[in-house]
Amino acid sequence: RWASGGENCIDAGSTKISIVVRDGGNTLIQVQDNGSGIHAEDLPMLCERHATSKLEKFEDLAKMRTLGFRGEALCSISYVSHLTVTTMRQGDGHATRTVFRDSKIEEGPKACAGLVGTTVHVEDLFYNMPIRRKALKSSSEELSKVLEVVGRYAIFHEGVGITLKRQGNQRPDLCTGQKDTTLEKIRMVFGSQVGSNLLPFESCPQDSSNGSTPS
Repeated sequence: RWASGGENCIDAGSTKISIVVRDGGNTLIQVQDNGSGIHAEDLPMLCERHATSKLEKFEDLAKMRTLGFRGEALCSISYVSHLTVTTMRQGDGHATRTVFRDSKIEEGPKACAGLVGTTVHVEDLFYNMPIRRKALKSSSEELSKVLEVVGRYAIFHEGVGITLKRQGNQRPDLCTGQKDTTLEKIRMVFGSQVGSNLLPFESCPQDSSNGSTPS
């Protein structure tokens, strides 16, 4: 659930991503970024299946530089939750809030206060699918899964700071800074003991002439 939204944040050029969850994400997942925001004309298509702004022509498939482009995540989420998207681009006079249901706009877009970037607010996941909702794990188990996924993204992506906290808590469960090194992020995610036992290494390019690896 978070992974697709987080990938969109990174693809939008975000340097700061803030995540808030309630009940381990079962009743609320909110992802806020400071990325480029969404064009107003793209909002009606935002939750349409296979609609994406990351491909402009067929040839773009041969040079993908984004984490995702299939246009499936928001569409699927809009069918099984209450989905609200608030977005603002640099230079806009105000933010825009839109409510989606079953891939279509249910309410909005409406002008509202906001910051440059996008906030995706997902409430009551599987509210209309009682059997699937019943299959969700406990809040602590779901939070553990969210932390695992978010931690991996936090470590891998340089220049992006990610904060995750439970709604109502002042202290985050995970916090990495935009300027943190990979080692510093590993320590924050896995603990100082893991970080202090890591060994640095460098890989050498393979010699294509004889297939050997230079020493």
